[in-house]
Amino acid sequence: MIDPRVGTFPEPPSAVRRRTVLAGAAWAVPAVALTSASPAFAASGTRVSITQAPTESFACQATTGPLIAHVDSSTNAGQLVQFSLPSGWRWVKGSGSYVTDAQGDATVQAGDFVVGTTTGTVVATAAGSTAVAELEVTGVGALSTDWSAGAFPAGENSRLVRVYGVGRGTVAVKTTGDIWSRSPGGAWAQIGTGADTTAQAAVYIDGSQTSAALWVASGVLHLGSAAVVFSSGANSDFARVASCGPIAMAVKTNGEVWRWEDGGSWSQLDTGVTDDLDQLGPVWDKSTGIAFYWIKGGVIFSSAGGPITLGTGQNSGVRRLYVASLRDGDDTNLVAVKTNGDVWVYAASTGWRFPATGAETGGEQASPAATGNSGGTALTIHEGVLEFEGKAEYVTLPSGEKNEDFCRVAGPAGVSLAVKRDGTLYGTYNNVGQDWARIATNAATGYSQMALGGENGARGGGFWISPASC
Repeated sequence: MIDPRVGTFPEPPSAVRRRTVLAGAAWAVPAVALTSASPAFAASGTRVSITQAPTESFACQATTGPLIAHVDSSTNAGQLVQFSLPSGWRWVKGSGSYVTDAQGDATVQAGDFVVGTTTGTVVATAAGSTAVAELEVTGVGALSTDWSAGAFPAGENSRLVRVYGVGRGTVAVKTTGDIWSRSPGGAWAQIGTGADTTAQAAVYIDGSQTSAALWVASGVLHLGSAAVVFSSGANSDFARVASCGPIAMAVKTNGEVWRWEDGGSWSQLDTGVTDDLDQLGPVWDKSTGIAFYWIKGGVIFSSAGGPITLGTGQNSGVRRLYVASLRDGDDTNLVAVKTNGDVWVYAASTGWRFPATGAETGGEQASPAATGNSGGTALTIHEGVLEFEGKAEYVTLPSGEKNEDFCRVAGPAGVSLAVKRDGTLYGTYNNVGQDWARIATNAATGYSQMALGGENGARGGGFWISPASC
C-alpha cells in the first residue's frame, strides 16, 4: 500500500461486478469481473481464463498489480496469450504477447501497461479461446458541477480524486491528501491535509449542532479541521465512514463499528464487520427516530436489537447496504443487495420489501431512489442496464440514447446520478427517478467520484470528477 500523504495512491477496496461480457464461467477477484468463454472452435480443447487482475487503477498511471491468464489444455506450457487493451490504454512493455509458464500462467507484470481515464475491459486470447477482465479506473482531474453556486475554486481545481455529497454539504479530496468541504450556503474551503484517498473515507454531517466534514487521515477520525477526541483513546485504525443528516458511523480495519449522534460522543456498536464499501447504514428519520444498520457476515444488524428480520429467512448473503441521505428525514430508507443479486428496500412506513433481482453487486452500484410518505424505492444496475424498481422501462433516457454499459450510481433519494463505462454521465432531479438527462461526457467512473449536494435537493446539485487527459 502506498501512503496517500506523499501524493500517491493506496490500494482500493475490492468489488465484484455481476456483468457477463462473454458467455462462460466467472471468478470473483478484487475490483474486476473475470469472465471467460471457450468457443466451439477453440483449438484442442484449450480454455483461457483470467485468474488475477490489478485492483482499481488510477487514471493515466501504470498498473500496480499483475494480470494473469491461465491456459487449460493438454499442453498448457509455452502457449502464446495475446492481451488486448481498450482504446486510450497503452503498453509500456511490448505489445501484449505473453507465453505461459509450466503451470499454464501468462503473467502481465505490474507496470506493463498504463490505463486510460475510465473503466475498461482487457481481453486475453489463446488458441481461439477468449477471456475478459473489466478493470476499474479512478479518474483524477477537476471537480465539475452543474450548479454554479457549488463551483470549486478555479485556482485549486485539479488533482481531485474523490467527492462526497451528503445532505446539503459536500466534501472533496485531492490526490495530495488535501481535503476541502462546502457547508450549506457556504463556499469551498480547505479544512486539512493528509486525508485518505480511498473511497468512502469522508462524508458530511448536516445536523443542527454540527455541520462539518467527517474524514479519515491515517486511520484517525477528524471532524472539521480537528481530530475527534475519544474518551477511551480509541481514535485509530478507522477505514470508512457513513452519515445520514446529523448521525454517522465508522468502521475500523479490525472490524469494530462505531456510532455517533449530533451533540453526543462516539460509542462502539459491534466487532467483526468488514471495512469494504457499502457496509454501513445510519438512518435518521424524523418520524421513527435514529437507527444504525450494518452488515456482518452477510447478515444485516440493527442497533435496535441485533439481526433484523428480512423476509422469511432472507437475512443472509447480503453484500451491500445503501442509505438515503435526506435533508428533512422524511421516511429515510435503505437498499440492501445480496450476493445473488436480490434487492430489498426498507422504509419505516412500509417495512422491508423485495422489488427486484439481478442487481450487480459491486461497490456503489445501487441507491435509494424516490422516497417520501409512500416508502422507498431502489435504483440498481443489471448487466449494465439502469433499472428503477427492477424495471428498465421505468428509466427514460434522452431520445436515441441506449440504456447500457452503466457502472456506477449515486443519489440520496429522488435525485440521482448514473455514469457509463465510457464516462457519459446522466442525472435525474425529479421525485420518481425516471426521466434522465445527459449531464456530461467526461466523468470519472471510479468509486466515490460523483455525488449530489446542493441546497434543498434542487436541480443543479450534481458533482463529479472530470478526468484530465493522459
